[in-house]
Amino acid sequence: SSGINAEYGSVLLFHDRDGETSAERLDDFGKAARAYHEKATFVEMDMANSYVKMFTNYFSVKASDLPIVFVIDTASKQKDNIAKTKDISESGIAQLIEDFRADTAETSAPQKEAGDELPADWEARPVVYLTKDNFATYVFSGERAVLVMVHRESCPHCKSLRPIWEELAEKYKDHPSLKIAELKSGNVAQIKGLEVTRVPTILFYPMDATGKHDAAVEFEGSRTLAGLEEFIVQQTASRDEL
Repeated sequence: SSGINAEYGSVLLFHDRDGETSAERLDDFGKAARAYHEKATFVEMDMANSYVKMFTNYFSVKASDLPIVFVIDTASKQKDNIAKTKDISESGIAQLIEDFRADTAETSAPQKEAGDELPADWEARPVVYLTKDNFATYVFSGERAVLVMVHRESCPHCKSLRPIWEELAEKYKDHPSLKIAELKSGNVAQIKGLEVTRVPTILFYPMDATGKHDAAVEFEGSRTLAGLEEFIVQQTASRDEL
C-alpha cells in the first residue's frame, strides 16, 4: 500500500508566488499544512526559484500546469508514489491527502533518468564512470575497494556534492587499492541486487565484496571532503585495505 508515511511524506505546492492569487493560495496551503502537519511535510515550490526548477523534470511540471499540488511518499517501495491535484483549495488539498492515504488516489511514477551507455574513456578520469554494463565486473573484481556515488543529474544535492567528489577522486587517483566512482541512478534498476531509495547515496564496497551487494556500507555522515575521508579511513582500517 502507498499512502503518506509521516516521516517521509511531502506535499508540494508548485506555483508562481508573484501571481495575483498567490496570497489566497498560500493561505489555503497553510491551513492544510496545519491540519496535516503530523502526516507530512508541506513545501512551497516557487517556480521563480532556480533551485525549484531542478525538480520540474522529476515531477513533469510545466508552466501551463501551475498552480498544482503534488503528494509524494519517498519511503514507498512502489514505483507509483506520486499523486497530484489542480484543486488547490484547502478542501482540495485535504481530499488529495486523504485519497492518497487511503490508496484511492490516481498515482504515477516520478520521471527517472534512463540508464546510459558505457563511454570508451570510462576509466580515464579520477572519478571512474560506472554504468549497468561495468558495475558488477569493476566493483566485485576483488582488485580494489570502490566508493560509489549514486546520483541523478536533476538532483540539487547531487550537484552540490559534485565538486567535493571530484576533489576526493583527485586525491585518491593514484591509489592502488581504492577507487572513487559514480553511477547515474537510471542504471540502478538494471543492476541485479542493487537497491537505492534516494540520491545522492554513497556506498563503500570493500575488496572482498565479491558479488554481494549487502557487503556495501552506506555513508551517512557529513558530505564534506573531511567527512568522506574519515569514512574511508574507518572502513579500510578494519580491513587493512589501504
